[in-house]
Amino acid sequence: MKLRQGIKALLATAAITLLCFGSAHAAPFFISFGPVSSDVDGADFTFDLFVPSTIVGLATFRLTFDGDFDNTNENADIFLDGNYIGTVLNSNPADDPFNFANNDNPDGSPGSGDPHDGTALIDIASFIADGQMTVFIDTSNAANVTATGVSGFFLYETAAVPEPATLAAVAVGLVGTGIVARRRRCA
Repeated sequence: MKLRQGIKALLATAAITLLCFGSAHAAPFFISFGPVSSDVDGADFTFDLFVPSTIVGLATFRLTFDGDFDNTNENADIFLDGNYIGTVLNSNPADDPFNFANNDNPDGSPGSGDPHDGTALIDIASFIADGQMTVFIDTSNAANVTATGVSGFFLYETAAVPEPATLAAVAVGLVGTGIVARRRRCA
């Protein structure tokens, strides 16, 4: 009977402590790269990123290109840690996960230099398991990435990690409950 009351008191204390002091929450993580540019046609771009190695769900991957991509022979191949993700800005939306407008130059005219923005939801958990990730962008020989060039970002939620204050509060509550239970037994 006393053991059952002690367990109930212990559980109640733990629950109240967690409610009062909160618990760990998943936190959004944002990492950007670029902008970089090149005055050489067909330039390749490599970005080595250091990132938290835990993720909840899919990551938002946004790319921005500024250059003379047209819809005939200018495009970019995207790789994450050496794994092919897709070819963008080639008038074929079926071969990549990004949502570039018409998957080519927004106004349809070669050489306009208008920025091209595209976003994709990608599972990057296996790419960031070691705490780093390499983004490699291989532009076609005719592509000229000038001005602000290539830039982008990843946005994702990191896994919840218990907060030290919450854990300390739970520990204090459990010790206090133990002391009260011991005093009752001795009395």
